[in-house]
Amino acid sequence: MDRILGLGLVLGCAVLGPGCLLVMDYDGYGDQTDASAGAAGTGGQDASNDTSAGGGGMGGASGKAGNGGQDAGNGGQDAGSGGQDAGSGGQDAGSGGQDAGGDATEEAPCTHFASCGAKSVCIQGQCQPALRVFAIDVAADGVIGAYIGDNQSADTLCNQEAKSNGLQGQWRAWLSSASDGGTPYEWAKNETLPRMLVDGTLVAATWGELVTGQLVNPISKNPAGAFVAVACIWTGTLCDSSATAFNCDNFSKSDAGVMGTSGSPTLTDCGWSSVTLQTPCSAKCGLYCFEY
Repeated sequence: MDRILGLGLVLGCAVLGPGCLLVMDYDGYGDQTDASAGAAGTGGQDASNDTSAGGGGMGGASGKAGNGGQDAGNGGQDAGSGGQDAGSGGQDAGSGGQDAGGDATEEAPCTHFASCGAKSVCIQGQCQPALRVFAIDVAADGVIGAYIGDNQSADTLCNQEAKSNGLQGQWRAWLSSASDGGTPYEWAKNETLPRMLVDGTLVAATWGELVTGQLVNPISKNPAGAFVAVACIWTGTLCDSSATAFNCDNFSKSDAGVMGTSGSPTLTDCGWSSVTLQTPCSAKCGLYCFEY
């Protein structure tokens, strides 16, 4: 009877089409498909939960592949996070590079004013660009006019004093002498750097302030950073850097009747260079030394 029924179903499905096979119900076929269907259902569920695994499988094997896909998906996510971290690391490295570049442009550190090179002063532990100036007594209580000689002799005194105190750079005396054919204007004018004492004290921020008698602080210290003792400075020069008519006969005479222009190391107006146009050359004064 079962054989007849089965044959009838087959003949009927041949007429109705392939979809009819889904309703075939005999024990052997049903037992064979039950386990596979259950496994496929589980696999399909795993696959559907795992968006990185694509569709669910057919049967238990497909379900296992679904779990593997889920793991791969998680791995991919972790790899993505790793990539993001690497990107952050790269960003940090870039910032570090930027910091390093900024450090490269900073001035060198210093501990003492003599530890900076030419045209620089030590301010708060950093060498800063500046042109330095100082005054010297030359002797304990200054020197008479003839001792100075012409500009070249005075320049030698300035360079000797700078070198003996560990100061680098080139130095000239703020002095006008016809025998040397020069005035400070010809070599001292500089519009870009401020003038400072060797200890970093500002004297004049610009050339204009220097030559119009608008000093912030007087030129009152020597190359060791100590105050000078002299009350006058031989210059033969007005504060605008031009020569006067009085220079102790080119600083070759020390007679009381011969005159030379002198400045004061305590003044910040034009008196810093020419407080007294006619100072007897027998007086004892010091010198100003300028880096250039």
